[in-house]
Amino acid sequence: MLLAGAVVLPLALAPLLLQPKLAIVFVVAVVMVSLASRSVVYPVALAGLPSVVIGLSGGANPLPTGLVTMVIFGWIAAAIGLAALRSEDELPLHVLFAPVVLATVLLAIWLVARLGPSLDPSYGSRKLQLFVAQNLVLLVAGIVIARKPGRVELWVFVALLMAVLSSLVLTHQLMTGQTTGGVEGRVSLTQADNPILLGRDAARGLLLAVFVLLASRVAWLRLVALGAIPVIAVSFFAAGSRGPVIGLLVGLVVLLALTVRDAAARRRVVLVVLGAIAAVALVPQLVPGGDIGRTLSIFSGTGEGVSSNGRSHLWSLAWSLFTSHPLTGIGTGSFAAFGGIFASYPHNILLEAAAELGVVGLVLVGGVLVFSVAQVARIFRVADGVDRMHAALIAALLASAIVNALLSGDLTVNSTVWLSAGLVVGLGRRTGALLPAFQPASMMRARKQRVRTGPRTPRAPEPATRIESPGRIVEPVAGARVGGNVDVVVEPARLRRPLDSIRLEWSNGDDWREVARSDERTFELVLDGEPFAVVRSQDAARALADTTSADVVASRRHPWSSPRQRTIGWDAAGLAGEGELRAVTRDVEGAEAASPPVALALTPSAARPDITALREEAELRVREAAEAAERERVRREQEQRERARREQERLEAEAAVRREREEQERLERERAAAAVTVPPAPAARPTLAGLQAVVAAAPVDDERRFELEAMLFYLQDFVEQGGVVPERFDGLVDEYFGDLMGDR
Repeated sequence: MLLAGAVVLPLALAPLLLQPKLAIVFVVAVVMVSLASRSVVYPVALAGLPSVVIGLSGGANPLPTGLVTMVIFGWIAAAIGLAALRSEDELPLHVLFAPVVLATVLLAIWLVARLGPSLDPSYGSRKLQLFVAQNLVLLVAGIVIARKPGRVELWVFVALLMAVLSSLVLTHQLMTGQTTGGVEGRVSLTQADNPILLGRDAARGLLLAVFVLLASRVAWLRLVALGAIPVIAVSFFAAGSRGPVIGLLVGLVVLLALTVRDAAARRRVVLVVLGAIAAVALVPQLVPGGDIGRTLSIFSGTGEGVSSNGRSHLWSLAWSLFTSHPLTGIGTGSFAAFGGIFASYPHNILLEAAAELGVVGLVLVGGVLVFSVAQVARIFRVADGVDRMHAALIAALLASAIVNALLSGDLTVNSTVWLSAGLVVGLGRRTGALLPAFQPASMMRARKQRVRTGPRTPRAPEPATRIESPGRIVEPVAGARVGGNVDVVVEPARLRRPLDSIRLEWSNGDDWREVARSDERTFELVLDGEPFAVVRSQDAARALADTTSADVVASRRHPWSSPRQRTIGWDAAGLAGEGELRAVTRDVEGAEAASPPVALALTPSAARPDITALREEAELRVREAAEAAERERVRREQEQRERARREQERLEAEAAVRREREEQERLERERAAAAVTVPPAPAARPTLAGLQAVVAAAPVDDERRFELEAMLFYLQDFVEQGGVVPERFDGLVDEYFGDLMGDR
């Protein structure tokens, strides 16, 4: 067998040796299959790798149009299929009936139904294919990823590395003057990529880096994230896109608002500030000032900053189309027939759904957004620890994606909304906080049962916690005479959940009143958002927290075996007469069970220890220990602030030296340039304002004027500083405006 394999395998691989391209494809396919078999994380996080490779090779895509998208779709779908084959629990049926998933599936069906009356079947068909290949697949992939905490952590790490790699490639292009787009403020990795998507990817990378700084317990990961912020910021500002700036700000506000509730995260905000300072220092060195100005123009109040680039006209047009066809819309992809070749969609997914798909589409798309927000809010309320931190990250990603979807792109360009929605559903399933699913089979069975038997009579509500045993008092036995300090041996009730407390209650014929209590709670020590120890005593937990700077929270865990019987001290001095004693067991959910009462006779005790004095002395010792621990904590914080101040002064001194050196180098370059003969100024470039003046004065018919105005609408997104039309559009300018400019 081995001999046959040794002979057949080289013969099978011989064609690969003769065709190097085929060999490369084979190796890439093997790697892709291997990664897909390991986790869905890799195909999703590495989806941008082809753009990086194309950017390194010069920016021109040698592959057929759409091939990369279909390969990525097949890669992610294969990873999902392999995960489902490994475990049936990856995608159970009830998850597929979650509101977000159901709304997405119905939206895909409605896109198919409205493709028939489309006024632009070609664009509508492409939109439908991309919606299934990107949005629907990413939704399912997000559900699988968020099912386990380790997968989310891996996705964050790999996606962050991809953002850094993309930014490094773009930085190399900026430094060598080989940017693909060539338009100041609107560069991209490849000729086919949209600069807006580059800005969105960079914004997502910044959100991931900030999350790692705030939530990660691993020091080297935080160091990687700190170094990633200034690198990714280069891509963010070089893209020259203003919509991602708003999306990033909203995402950061959500992330900080939800994470700074944790003490460790609050302490690490200073790392985020340091990363921002490093970005401020690095970006102006690599990105031209015009690029930065366009990115930040929304804060400047200039005409360019407040302009919607014609989007207000598209939004108004979409609303008019919706009001004229409110029920079913004008058809999938039909907006392109009204917006023109340069405005195939209104740059707002809600208006896009309303115009093309009517009220039905608007409800479905809005349902995806509303259910996702409601789901992540519900998760954050009930989750704790790492689940709570993951909920904060996913909420920030979802908020940023929704803002971007309302400002630019169509349904398929905004597939990150569905990826975030999938992460929300997966996290909801993991935490048990998933919104109720639509289950038609169960509803039909219930309806048939009601038809056969008629309306059912209401049943009394079942207890929240089933009581397996009410417990009992072992000692003292019924009929005993006791007094003074009594040791009561109790066998607590058997409840389904961990115990919270056991209390003794006494009654001499009147109401029951508490006379003693045993605290059965456990407490967790939480450091950096993760529990690392469980202790039985709250005082012990606080003492350990003071030495480790951890937080103390009540726990539901009880990892050790407890004795079946508990001994509770009861101070019965001062009481006399006959009555009954019972033990009430309470669990962490608040459910209680009372044991059968035991009849006792109490005799007064002559003397008893001063319990109040002992308690006050113990409280004083605990308070003194807490004050000492607080003083030590304040001292450590002062030392940390002093170290941070010295480090800041060192950085400022180094920055001053660097600025002085750069100023000297600039003066030397100016002196050297003064001796060089200045070449004649190049011929004046056409400007957008000049072309608009030419069109306004041109004696042309209405059809030609509409065509010229559409070209001007397209060019306004690519003009350079000062309204100059880039050189790469000279062919279009000559074709559309050459005869008119010649007349002038």
